[in-house]
Amino acid sequence: MKRPSADKIALFGFLVLALITAHLVIISKSAVTFSEPIKLICDDLSVSLPSGNGWQQESQWRYYENTFAVSSIFLSSRGSVTAMTNCRYLLAPAKTAADTQLRRKALAVNGIIEKTGQITAGKLTIDWALIKKQAMPLEMFFGIASLANNRQINIEVLQSAGNTRLAESLFKNTAKSLKFKSNPLLEAGAKTIAEIKNKQISGFLHNQPYESLFIIRDTKGNPIGFTMDMLAGNQPTPFNIAGTSSFYLGRPYAQRQIVSFKSDGGFDEFICRTDFGSIFGARTTEVRLDKPAVMTVGKLNLPEQKKIYHIGPAAIPEFFTEQLFSQMLDGSYEQIIVDIIETDGKIVPVLISKIDTAGGDDEENTAYLLNMEILDGQGFWQKIYLNSQKQIVKILLQQKDLYVFEKTDVENIVKEFPEQADYVLKQSGFRQKSKP
Repeated sequence: MKRPSADKIALFGFLVLALITAHLVIISKSAVTFSEPIKLICDDLSVSLPSGNGWQQESQWRYYENTFAVSSIFLSSRGSVTAMTNCRYLLAPAKTAADTQLRRKALAVNGIIEKTGQITAGKLTIDWALIKKQAMPLEMFFGIASLANNRQINIEVLQSAGNTRLAESLFKNTAKSLKFKSNPLLEAGAKTIAEIKNKQISGFLHNQPYESLFIIRDTKGNPIGFTMDMLAGNQPTPFNIAGTSSFYLGRPYAQRQIVSFKSDGGFDEFICRTDFGSIFGARTTEVRLDKPAVMTVGKLNLPEQKKIYHIGPAAIPEFFTEQLFSQMLDGSYEQIIVDIIETDGKIVPVLISKIDTAGGDDEENTAYLLNMEILDGQGFWQKIYLNSQKQIVKILLQQKDLYVFEKTDVENIVKEFPEQADYVLKQSGFRQKSKP
């Protein structure tokens, strides 16, 4: 028998070493790392997502249609997306059993459930399913977990590369990275809302109609629009609270919004209709809340596009923000987070903080100051000035620019916006004295 020479043995050894080295390089370059925790601005929750080595990960949560979302995608060498990890935080999910939600998700993507399970992350329990599409090589790991105050977190991992083991690892590592604890500010908001419900809105009105009118000014002090809010109690049951709201911006904005609202005293049920018009067109939206806390939002001319939400205990209609401010000032909380239900059905978490006025403020007739930060990631805020009766006298609104809302009367609105005089006089019930 011939024995291999030493140089051939060495060459074979180098070949094996090269293969092992190449394998380790490939593994190191394709290894998935996870980002630092990405914190949600409106709740005490964070998650880590795949990052690096082809993964492109977002750095903050995005707000869209009563949901916050954050995602990470994997791009191939050709620039196509072959995998994605997505987390969604739902402000008002429907109260549906976990297995039902998993089946509905499979049906929605035209797939079948191949496997289910549970993962724990701290005190959270995540129910999940592996869903495979029949018509194409696409797999999805989908998981859900219920949170406090009727919130929910969803996790999705999609991949089309046929690597089920990698997709499952991505899903489980993302799920286990979740960190959540009940937010005391949101709990304080829910307790404040409960106090308003117990008192009933009629208790704030003192059997008197409520009227609030504001002139809107731009940064130069020019009047650009106005708002009119009217509220009355002791109406026929079951909706014993009725109100109207008007919002108008003159040229060059040319916008007008008219809202009609009726509710029971604890706003457990209400109907809100909004007619909005601008140079770009018009739309009519109806928001209806029925027991138990089921809210329907839809365009009246597009009934098939109705959306269903199940609001939490910290939610309150935009119509009752002044009553909310009054209750907070009467309470012991320095800060609260609540969900404002806007007239178009949008649910926006806000942080309301008391501001110490001991240092003095230049604004006259100001007894209280509040700051309201809109927690949708855009950085908008309001500074609210209230008098000794806890009525709003001025608002500073920071959006793209700073706007000032000044307390006013019907005569001043008619003077500044004569083109709206007939409508304003009719809405306010004001009767102008006849001229000789």
